[in-house]
Amino acid sequence: MRLAVVTDAPLSYSTSRIAAVARQASMHVDVVDPAAVTVSAKGEVLAGGSEFAPDVVVPRTGSGAPNCVHALVRMSETGVRVVNDGRAIALSRDKVAAFRALADAGVAQPESIVVAVGGGAPDPVLVSEAVGALGLPVVVKAALGSRGRGVRLCRSEAEALKALVDAGGYADSALVRRFVAEASGVDLRVLVLGGQVLGAIKRVAREGEWRANVALGACAHVADLDAEAAGLTLRAVDAIGLAFCGVDLVRSRGGWLVLETNAAPGFEAFERATGVDVASAIVRFASGGALGA
Repeated sequence: MRLAVVTDAPLSYSTSRIAAVARQASMHVDVVDPAAVTVSAKGEVLAGGSEFAPDVVVPRTGSGAPNCVHALVRMSETGVRVVNDGRAIALSRDKVAAFRALADAGVAQPESIVVAVGGGAPDPVLVSEAVGALGLPVVVKAALGSRGRGVRLCRSEAEALKALVDAGGYADSALVRRFVAEASGVDLRVLVLGGQVLGAIKRVAREGEWRANVALGACAHVADLDAEAAGLTLRAVDAIGLAFCGVDLVRSRGGWLVLETNAAPGFEAFERATGVDVASAIVRFASGGALGA
């Protein structure tokens, strides 16, 4: 079997683990840059100008090139097993579109307002109205970004306006979101594969940081997942349509809320905290096997 990992981080822990496990299972493994994957005028999927025809693809390209996303959709349509369809990746990577999809599915999220930021600058009146409705501080979240980038805590209307101006460099709209202060810099990262929860970790932000991203210095511990959090997680994954997904949750006074979904979650901290062999589960799922095999 020929397995391709499509990633712009070929030396990352997660990519290296997937490739190593697949090779141990006697698979041929290619690690491919998403910028090299495209679709020709004839509808052929190419990588670096040559035919790209793996048996199965594991995309790790949550913020990947649009041409690659199109190619992943094309491969799915022609029968290649793709662990995360291009359409679901495109939806998840756009935080505004994902917010709307989750809202349409009735998935609980922090109260948020979508603000147009394209065309030079957001309307200060609309920004003032959004901040007034949500109350300071607010979180401004650019449509695109990962590992905590493109997310800013704003303690004044002027800070929010500046953050939204900056967010205009990412897309035409952004989120202004209620800051869940009661979460106190703690969230849950839950991994889901093939509709099954693999486990959860509690991430605790480092001192002086409000974002609980491991990439920003947060520490991670194994966590229990109650029925409410597990059910909310699975509803979120179903709304976005991802086969492999990281879901971030925070606990508010009213219950659990989904912060976002991630189409290419890193799992180094998760494996070390939980002892769950995520890479082997992904390879088994990619090859059509049962998760518990």
